[in-house]
Amino acid sequence: RLPARRRNPPREWWRLSPAQLDHSINNDEEDEDADMAFSSTAVEPRTFAEAMRRPDAEQWHQAALDELAAHKSNGTWHIVNRPIDCKVIGARW
Repeated sequence: RLPARRRNPPREWWRLSPAQLDHSINNDEEDEDADMAFSSTAVEPRTFAEAMRRPDAEQWHQAALDELAAHKSNGTWHIVNRPIDCKVIGARW
């Protein structure tokens, strides 16, 4: 026996109507403007030394201490003595 409900064929969801396309283009332009504005004002330091030269150095220092404390409390890693035949991998922070 066949179901009584009316069946609709799948839509072509990837095709946008002109109104949807216009709205999509406008949103992309607004997003680009917002991204540009944010990227020009929110420059984060790339290294710890760079962070310590900034006017907000104390806040960056506290954030680094908080992050290290979180790693320690989560057991993310343990400090060990370096084996003689191993090379230490550098880090920016």
